[in-house]
Amino acid sequence: MHSACHHVLTVLRSFEEGPAELRLAEVARKTQLDDGDAGQALATLCQDGFLDRTAHGTYRLGQAVMVLGRRTAQATGLDGAETILQQLTARTGESSSLAVRRGAHAIVLLLAPSPQRLRVEHGVGSHLPLHASAMGKALSAFADQEPEIATTDLGRLDAFTSRTITSQSEFVAELRVARAQGWAVNHEERYEGVVGVAAPVIVAGRGAVAAIGVQGPAARLKPDERALTRLVRRTAQHVAECLAFGYPLPGYDERVEPASHS
Repeated sequence: MHSACHHVLTVLRSFEEGPAELRLAEVARKTQLDDGDAGQALATLCQDGFLDRTAHGTYRLGQAVMVLGRRTAQATGLDGAETILQQLTARTGESSSLAVRRGAHAIVLLLAPSPQRLRVEHGVGSHLPLHASAMGKALSAFADQEPEIATTDLGRLDAFTSRTITSQSEFVAELRVARAQGWAVNHEERYEGVVGVAAPVIVAGRGAVAAIGVQGPAARLKPDERALTRLVRRTAQHVAECLAFGYPLPGYDERVEPASHS
């Protein structure tokens, strides 16, 4: 029974990132289950409304997930935060996101895409390496632990571009700068030609529960611009007000204590 439940949850998690619709073979590959176990889990999830099977033989998230997601957004305050993100995108003309930390990644929970044709966006469910994203840096810099301790469990820092920070000592130094100034930046460290700026969402009694970020083409977005960093920090404060009255965000550890930023 435990194995079957694990298979079902593993298959459901395979829809967290990537294409909205998957075939059986794709689910089996992503979950590393054999076709039989993956097929049985898919059937169970379809029967209970967590997935739908299309006429083309693909699978996609179902009504039950949408209902639970909407209830979670209301209970945590994410629905209000989404409106604030849309306002940030309208002000900057660039895509904005909200992410929480899970292990060595920042997981995107909300996205307000830029209306421009040439844009950069992290889709909901995207896993962003902490050391190569502005939101990841903001989450790491404002953790309850000192940067040296907060980064010890990240393992090897993989290089994505020539600008990616791959040394832990350099990463710690970068986090100290971010913590001192109140925001973090990404200068083409994940993708060439893509930059970003982010600020922590700090809720009293909980610490940095999330991060707000703006991403865009390097030719258009200047992440160190004072007006932009001020706007992102102010937006993060407004989002914190929305989240303060809800229960903790998914992936947030209630044991985290607010950091001292003196």
